[in-house]
Amino acid sequence: NITVKGFVRFETGEGLEKKNEDFAAEVAAQMGN
Repeated sequence: NITVKGFVRFETGEGLEKKNEDFAAEVAAQMGN
C-alpha cells in the first residue's frame, strides 16, 4: 500500500493524473482479486 501510494504520488507530480488514475484503478482491481 505504501509503495503504491508513493508511486501514485510520484506519477501525479509528473502531471500524469489521468493515466495515474487508470493505473491506480488497475492496481486496485488486481489487488482485489
